[in-house]
Amino acid sequence: MLIEKLENTLKKNRHAALFLSGGSVMDGYPYLVEWLEKNPTLAKNLIIAMVDERYDQNPQHKDSNAYQAEMKSAIMSRARELGASIYTSLTADTFENDGEKYNSAVKRIFKETDAQFAVMGIGADGHTGGILPMDDKRYESLFTGNSYAVAIEYPQSQYVRRITITPYAIKQLDFILVIAQGENKREVITRLVKGSDEPIYKYPSLILRSAKDVLFLSDITIN
Repeated sequence: MLIEKLENTLKKNRHAALFLSGGSVMDGYPYLVEWLEKNPTLAKNLIIAMVDERYDQNPQHKDSNAYQAEMKSAIMSRARELGASIYTSLTADTFENDGEKYNSAVKRIFKETDAQFAVMGIGADGHTGGILPMDDKRYESLFTGNSYAVAIEYPQSQYVRRITITPYAIKQLDFILVIAQGENKREVITRLVKGSDEPIYKYPSLILRSAKDVLFLSDITIN
């Protein structure tokens, strides 16, 4: 359905943005590359950016979501060769400056495109994108405004510094393909599918219930 929506937008000579995530969802990116190669004239009106990124001052560091997506499928280089625009949150600047730059870039992407799509996953801890569980005060201080992307530090995480699109941006996306696999995610998948009274700062993936249009794919059956 994601490819169908992208194609319907681009064939009308409209501009589309596609935000990509890291992790297991990257297994599907070769299909996106295959589609682009079969429809090369559509790429000129496509912008590709990342939902979130693991910060390092070296933009090509091997833990980068963009780097891993490229290694998995060559999606960045192939899309660029076909005429798509590629936006990155890593520019060899400081963490804070890269966060501010990406906020401006994502805001511009939303303004300059007619439709915005994303591929997102969820973690066993309930995170989505670069939005990890946190306390309510920190969540409110980071996400109550209208920023499109922010730089966040998670001292206890494997990847301490992240740059991520915000709930404000997620709620404006026209369509999100959410992919979640693995028995260890059953609890958070159940909360997402059935709804939950738990606060979003505790289970950030619940943000996806407020999105405009979501297709949820999982190998977990929820009764």
